[in-house]
Amino acid sequence: MGKDAESTPGATDPAVWNELWPALWRRHGDRLEAMDGPPGAAMLRAAVLRTGERVLDVGCGAGSSTVDAARQVGPAGEVVGVDVSAPMIELTRARARAASLDNVSLVVADAQTHDFGQGAFGVVISRFGTMFFDDPVAGFANLRRSLCPGGRLSMVVTREPRDDPWLRTVLAAVEPHVGADDIGEVESYGSYSLGEAARLDRILSEAGFRDIERRAVTLPIRIGSDVDDVVTYLLDEPEIEAVLARTTGAERSDALAALRAALVPHAGPAGVVMETSDWLVTARR
Repeated sequence: MGKDAESTPGATDPAVWNELWPALWRRHGDRLEAMDGPPGAAMLRAAVLRTGERVLDVGCGAGSSTVDAARQVGPAGEVVGVDVSAPMIELTRARARAASLDNVSLVVADAQTHDFGQGAFGVVISRFGTMFFDDPVAGFANLRRSLCPGGRLSMVVTREPRDDPWLRTVLAAVEPHVGADDIGEVESYGSYSLGEAARLDRILSEAGFRDIERRAVTLPIRIGSDVDDVVTYLLDEPEIEAVLARTTGAERSDALAALRAALVPHAGPAGVVMETSDWLVTARR
């Protein structure tokens, strides 16, 4: 396996997807919806879904994008949500049931290798669900095969942390206390594995996509009700906590104090509101 195949440690670790992330959603689901919702809405607008289309939602998670897409394609269409996490699929199932939607199908599978059928979909969408492939080129090539000729890809993925205003603020606050090497690890894998523009474009091109368009979408998001609430979340967020966990005693206290001080200017009556900047990507088979 080459560099791409090695870029996402733990991407297929069942404990990550069946235990860690579902637990995070149970504790912070409303917060995560508030953070992911605006970029996800931009992704759906770019997808330009039409009545009757068949859509694949990759890494559907708790199902917001699946349900929204199902409403847009209507009863004559269908949305297939796929996620490697069985507990997250159950959240999607419950959301679709609560919305009284009969045009949603769900699959527990690894989207980078699962056989969806040649040309089975008109559109592939993803709200932050494609950054975790062990082999991104092979994974996107598999998604391309699932599209009919001329079929469309619309997805949103996280940019590099230094290009994401809210995360840049967080990392800049704690870096003096944890070290640049630890911050660099956050920037190189997991949620940020597709953040580098040139690498993202190359992966999609090598996977066979054409008409690739990528633009930064910068939007305000509500991260929490107040500073302490946001810090509590960040101590739960796996990639941030992995960095903070390497601090102890006074070093950890100083890092958390610096983090709180960096968040204070963004707190107000509406909560802690900061900007996020992500890549919105469209392409065609």
